[in-house]
Amino acid sequence: MSGQNRVIVLMLGVLAALVIVVGGLSAVLLLGGGEDGATTTSTSDEGGGISRTADGDDDDGETAGLDTGSGDTEDASGRLRLAGSDPVTMDPHLAGDSGSAEFIVEIFSGLLTITPDLNIELDLAESFEVSDDGLVYTFTLRDDIFFHQGRRVTAEDVRWSLERAASRELASPTALGYLGDIIGVRERFYEGAEGISGIEVIDDRTIQFTIDAPKPYFLAKLTYPTAFIVDRQQIEANPRGWTRRPNGTGPYRLQEWRLGQRIVLQANARYHLGAPSIREVLYELSGGSTLTRFENGELDIAFISVNDIDRARDPESDIGPLYQVFPQFTISYLALNTNVPPFDDVNVRRALGFSLDRT
Repeated sequence: MSGQNRVIVLMLGVLAALVIVVGGLSAVLLLGGGEDGATTTSTSDEGGGISRTADGDDDDGETAGLDTGSGDTEDASGRLRLAGSDPVTMDPHLAGDSGSAEFIVEIFSGLLTITPDLNIELDLAESFEVSDDGLVYTFTLRDDIFFHQGRRVTAEDVRWSLERAASRELASPTALGYLGDIIGVRERFYEGAEGISGIEVIDDRTIQFTIDAPKPYFLAKLTYPTAFIVDRQQIEANPRGWTRRPNGTGPYRLQEWRLGQRIVLQANARYHLGAPSIREVLYELSGGSTLTRFENGELDIAFISVNDIDRARDPESDIGPLYQVFPQFTISYLALNTNVPPFDDVNVRRALGFSLDRT
């Protein structure tokens, strides 16, 4: 998958599903746009859809972001306007909520990434090897990976990032779950060990992980934000405020963040997997009903609540032709208390199971 496709699918696929889960909305969305600007149409194997992005002028004002750096974004076009909310954190090592992850996965990246088809692909890593006993993973970094501000990413950045994520001082809520298979992570998390014994930097482009047992799911864990790479120099220079200007390696850089108002992401022209095809992503953090704002041409995507689902499904309605259904990247289930009647009776539980429409 190209870098451009990866970004747009993340924006309209996986991340859309995360917003759906958090907001309790139906797994459907509308894609459209304002009356002004260029119009593009696209479809996706993950659910398809119609998108129209309005290319608007940038507003003046204070920005919390970085210089755009060398290169340009002439190949990227348009502005995608979405509804959103302020993230709990922009720190990938602390994020445990999907609202924060929606921004983090665009600003940062890790050694590996997961596609909307749930395949694991290389990201910052150029290749990797696994020992015959399944315990040692050796990663070779790409030679064209840079932080947004221009500094080259090295294996030492990877080591420092993971040791930071697993540190007792940071107390990450996700570190043990996603990094705990690496030998030495638990000692660092619980006992404050100086480093992680199972991580070894071989050279500037090579790093080695040793895990405690063969685990086929280990690579999948490295796609989670807990394993994303952060800029040591930036964090040490501004440990309290660095997340307002995060210097990541992802497809988008944070151009502006006005609390409670908007977040603007700008395409990273130097992105190692290919510059994004959308120049700018604008998250409006306030403004009322997303459907109303969509109909007023203020947003390009609106999620449908149960109150509007019949109208959206009606092909004769004004929004019916734009209605699309997308799969949710989630698992739903019913938990029954088997200690109290009537669910302590296995036959009642079976009857309930048979009564559910599973289509």
